[in-house]
Amino acid sequence: MDNNNFKDIVEGIEFHDQPLNSIEFDFLNQKICYGIDIYNEDIEDYDSIELSFEGVKEIKVDEFSIIEVRDLTIASIKIEKNKEGNICRSIFLDDVEGGIIKVEFTFMNLQKKDVQSTQIL
Repeated sequence: MDNNNFKDIVEGIEFHDQPLNSIEFDFLNQKICYGIDIYNEDIEDYDSIELSFEGVKEIKVDEFSIIEVRDLTIASIKIEKNKEGNICRSIFLDDVEGGIIKVEFTFMNLQKKDVQSTQIL
């Protein structure tokens, strides 16, 4: 998949103010996964997706502190290309405490997967 397709995957989704459910750093497999809920106006509910970045290198995470674990929201997820490969720059917000978390890394491949939501009764 070329870089333009990566950008199409990310730019085709309105991330701003959407819930970030999880960030998984899989160092052994050089992979970072974001679990995200995207609001679907047609059904007036959320669709869950997973963005899986593969071939990850050069991870940079700004210093941050979360006092109480709670929902984070997405400010932005941007894909760029440089001489090292593809770069993902993500900004997440803690709306209650006002914190900002910046995550940046290079990657080789990007997969988007629709995830079946599990309802807890």
